Amino acid sequence: MSDKSVREALEKPFPPEAIKTRPSAHGPLSYVETWRYIQRLNEAYGGAWSFEIISHEIQQDEVLVTAKLITPDCAKCAFGSATIARHKETNEIVDLGDTMKAAASDSLKKACSLLGVGLHLWADGAMDQPADKAANSNGEAKPAPASGNGQAAAPSNGNGSGHSDGNGNGEDKSRLSSKQLGLILSLCRERGINRDALQTMVFERYSRKLEFLSRSEASFFIGELQAA
Repeated sequence: MSDKSVREALEKPFPPEAIKTRPSAHGPLSYVETWRYIQRLNEAYGGAWSFEIISHEIQQDEVLVTAKLITPDCAKCAFGSATIARHKETNEIVDLGDTMKAAASDSLKKACSLLGVGLHLWADGAMDQPADKAANSNGEAKPAPASGNGQAAAPSNGNGSGHSDGNGNGEDKSRLSSKQLGLILSLCRERGINRDALQTMVFERYSRKLEFLSRSEASFFIGELQAA
């Protein structure tokens, strides 16, 4: 590909359906999944690129990494981070490996942005902004996705304690219910999503395993699956 074609492939806007949302302490945030960045790099370079972790640091509550993205044209370095998931009762780390992979994915996305991948999202104010304020491709506000019961999903503060359990009982400090877990697994089977792919999806969105989602996070995720 010519330099111009490579640049066009890298900077091509992601389609609206690629922009997902996840709950946070500040409301639903917009993001694009890591595999789409990898796909974009493959489109531009035909697989002739590499990615390496230069260094990593495990702190008390998060993992920090420095990574390098190398293409035939240049090399870009970027930082990445991910919050360490801990067991609610014992406070033990749930899966440090998954947290490190999430931090690596974060650094890859940031390195890609230095090449122009997804840059339009920042320009439009969509990336890492509350979904009700993020602009779509028409400049209109993007509504927050509905939960499994058709109502707006309650945001989570990221540690498993969402604002509401949907029954007017105040703050939700428990994990997802068995009914929610069963519904998620059923929806994934219907859509051909295997367990490994499901866990990857969940960890990329919430930095924790499926079984450790809060009820509000599970409700939010069910709404995403039902809308897919």
